[in-house]
Amino acid sequence: MSEQYDLISIIVPVYNVKNYLEQCLNSLANQTYKNIEVLLVNDGSTDGSDKICEKYSLKDSRFKKFDKPNSGPSDARNLGIKNSHGKYIAFVDSDDYVDHGFILELYTILQKYKANISIAGYTVFYENTNFRSSFSYDRSGVISAEAVLSSILTDETIANFVCNKLFEKELFNRVKFPSGKAYEDVAVFYKLVAASKKLCITSKCLYYYRKRFGSITTSVNPKSTLDGLEAATARNLYVSSHFPTLKKECINSDFSMLVYSYNQLAKSGKPVSDIECIHNRISYQLKHHFKELHGNKYRPFGIVISIFPKTFYRTVGLVERVKKGWHR
Repeated sequence: MSEQYDLISIIVPVYNVKNYLEQCLNSLANQTYKNIEVLLVNDGSTDGSDKICEKYSLKDSRFKKFDKPNSGPSDARNLGIKNSHGKYIAFVDSDDYVDHGFILELYTILQKYKANISIAGYTVFYENTNFRSSFSYDRSGVISAEAVLSSILTDETIANFVCNKLFEKELFNRVKFPSGKAYEDVAVFYKLVAASKKLCITSKCLYYYRKRFGSITTSVNPKSTLDGLEAATARNLYVSSHFPTLKKECINSDFSMLVYSYNQLAKSGKPVSDIECIHNRISYQLKHHFKELHGNKYRPFGIVISIFPKTFYRTVGLVERVKKGWHR
């Protein structure tokens, strides 16, 4: 490929994904866009994933391996950004994989529209099942920051994660992933959108997102749940302040995350006294924004939590314990 094409850095945090890693790395090695560097950040893997990273770094000079003690994907991504040399940055999770034209398409539309961020469609698939679901726009072109933010607030086509996108590296001069926090994409993506002068999309589905049981995003973890609530709350406050036309979407997103978080914490067995503040916020939203929450699928659950918090908590906890008993 001609030298006129910019170097693109692809950052891959790696932690105990031995069974999926080679599929991911092969999809990157076979990109039709050749001027790439792949930064493999081994986040303290103990299952042999580090050996796979070593193998790829030895056979392909574009692959570079970095080792660090385990501290989560945020620190791994920040380390990758710090050591990257590309003008643009893409992120790929190590249990996912991408189409061979992933980088070329995102780079091409980024250049065509002179944008700071380009966004591809993606396909979600569950391991050990045939279920797949694809999400993409029916057109390619420029999209406003407001439209992108509206989509992530309402869980529509554009996902609130960084992995199916290409970013101008300069955007990360003032934006870092939060160290030691889960839901790091929720904490960061809206800031990158707000900092961008222009964004664009492609109608092509080019990223394959694996849902696997036991991963960070599918496990019930009190700390992760609270991290997610904190990140979503900060995002919604920022967006409602800077994009006032999205205030209703922010109210609904905030309420949905509160109810979801209460439910997750109840599943985990966290003492009900520790989630009283979430109950109070749910009650406040219902009192002050009941009309805006019309049609929100979480509203009926929020009403039950508001009136019967302990009953809801005990019922969810009981159901979770029964489910665990069945799976023993």
